[in-house]
Amino acid sequence: APRQAHGLKRRKSPRANPPSPAEIKNIVDGFSFNTRKIYLIVGEEYYPEVTFSPVGASADLIWTSSNTDVVDVYGSGKIVAKKAGSVAVTATCINNAALTDRVVVVVTEAPVLETVTMNNLGNQLYLQFSEDMSEPAPTIFTDLIVYGKDIPLYSIVNISMWPLDNKRIILTLGTYIDNPNDIRIVYKGNSLTSIYGGAVPSFDFS
Repeated sequence: APRQAHGLKRRKSPRANPPSPAEIKNIVDGFSFNTRKIYLIVGEEYYPEVTFSPVGASADLIWTSSNTDVVDVYGSGKIVAKKAGSVAVTATCINNAALTDRVVVVVTEAPVLETVTMNNLGNQLYLQFSEDMSEPAPTIFTDLIVYGKDIPLYSIVNISMWPLDNKRIILTLGTYIDNPNDIRIVYKGNSLTSIYGGAVPSFDFS
């Protein structure tokens, strides 16, 4: 007859400890970017902010860019603007791929002065820039100087935006210009920026 084992018990598998209240609180059930669109100038770096839920929760994220020629994004979340364009940057929870969000990143070049023209009366100069511009700051009257030949220094009585073209800024002078080839426009400062915050570099136009 077969032997019967006596006094032997089947070993039970160890039971996983249930998560503590603190661990439950830190389990992420969602997150989102704090803004839906980011504007950068070529060469800028930026760390987007995200908000996790519930409050106090956190998680590691995987970052991707829809076009790495325009924007690179690193494991830390750092965004680097490489050239003008628009891309989507996506963040995904590393422990739960169903939790994801994205933000649109718009990259523009730094604005530069392209041309200067004069109106028929000779008392206004039109400064044409490469990007849409913001209203000049009040310090523009000290940052921008118009030199002349017969008139050593032209007074600037008004600076305004062209109503139909945000890339054009109008300088109204206190006296008339006889020969536009005799003027020289020098800019140094930070009063001229694009609508996305890109600063116009110093220029000496003649």
